[in-house]
Amino acid sequence: MRLLELVGILVILGVLSFSALFYYRLNGFNSLLASHNISYAMHRARGMALLDSNLMPVSTLSVAPLIPSLNAEVLFNTFRPHMWQLQFHLGGIYTENSMSIYKDTPRNVQTTHYDMRPMAGDILALDALSAKCLSGYNNTNIAAFCRNNAKFNYRLKESLGIQNLEVQSNRTCFERESTRFYFDSLGRVYCGARQERVSESLVRLANFGVVFEIVLVPETGFNYVRRVP
Repeated sequence: MRLLELVGILVILGVLSFSALFYYRLNGFNSLLASHNISYAMHRARGMALLDSNLMPVSTLSVAPLIPSLNAEVLFNTFRPHMWQLQFHLGGIYTENSMSIYKDTPRNVQTTHYDMRPMAGDILALDALSAKCLSGYNNTNIAAFCRNNAKFNYRLKESLGIQNLEVQSNRTCFERESTRFYFDSLGRVYCGARQERVSESLVRLANFGVVFEIVLVPETGFNYVRRVP
């Protein structure tokens, strides 16, 4: 009887050890996948900025007639740079540890005029294959086209279980429960309401001891991923 009990204990310990190892490796894979999602999002925001012009925002020309609240006069007759941006949503019930790629727009109503959120009337980037919106913003306030049509892997916590997401950059990059990077038509990186140039920045994600960093080079907008031992 004692031998059977010992065998049973060893089997249970073996199952628990295998489960722990599998869970650790799964977390490591999810963290790696999330780091590459962030890296791709940075490349995509930079690519949208390179294709677009700050003085003649061609991405907005085709959709402007479809957005009644858009203030076209301000958009097309001012020199304010309408930069593409990558915003990290670091808090909130529905948006924690998610990200969005979009262009903020001037509106006729002051409460939504450059409101710094991917709301209805803003120009959101779309996935090239699925035409899904590249945003993890909450489903209630996002643009109508994007409701139930957002890219799920831009919600890093919900899709991959990423518990800790931290951004290190200039102070001007940080806002209430979010941070953002702007990209100009040369790929350079800016932050803040005045869109000031930034120093080298990074995004660090940690998930049960597995840590990756995505380093953003401000002079070019390029980035690279590294694992932290």
